[in-house]
Amino acid sequence: MKIRTSVFILLFLCTALSLSIASILPPTGLTKKRIYTSTQSARLDERIRRVENGLLLPFIVKGEPNMAMKLVNRMRFYKIPGVSVGVINNGKIQWARGYGVQEIGGNKSITPETLFQAASISKPIVAMAMLRLVQENKLNLDEDVNEKLVSWKVPENDFTKEQKINLRGLLSHSASLTVSGFRGYAADEQVPYVRWFAVLTLRELSTTFH
Repeated sequence: MKIRTSVFILLFLCTALSLSIASILPPTGLTKKRIYTSTQSARLDERIRRVENGLLLPFIVKGEPNMAMKLVNRMRFYKIPGVSVGVINNGKIQWARGYGVQEIGGNKSITPETLFQAASISKPIVAMAMLRLVQENKLNLDEDVNEKLVSWKVPENDFTKEQKINLRGLLSHSASLTVSGFRGYAADEQVPYVRWFAVLTLRELSTTFH
């Protein structure tokens, strides 16, 4: 009986000593990784909340209070059924979330995988691709675009007699090419392939010279 009691006391002392050492020493290995992951997740959640609850006006008036707005309230104000938000940080998608539904009166939720029409978001992407080709000496910002166009060319007109259309002018919206807008495509409408769309768009643009 005395032996059993001694064993229990020894085990108790070892357990207490182990817990004391664990509380003194810094976390290592898996424990440290869990703490880091938890902290990282908390910071990300805070950033997401700042976007969801901290929308700002496009301008700030000196002396006026800077009122932050909630994303859901702005959606309700502009009668927008759904929004997809993606944040890129250091060249990587840091987080993406969907809010609302795909159409008014519907129940199909917006997700990070929901497809939206790119619209004017495509402009900086096209500009970046152009400048990449310029950097590789495959295009020239000041070269007549007709030197590179194949299936269709910008028709000669009073403007091009004095100045040719070039990439610099196209990128800076100073090439005298414009359209009133682009309506996009309906969900059940056939989307043209790239080459046909490019030719169609340029033909439409050529009818709107200033």
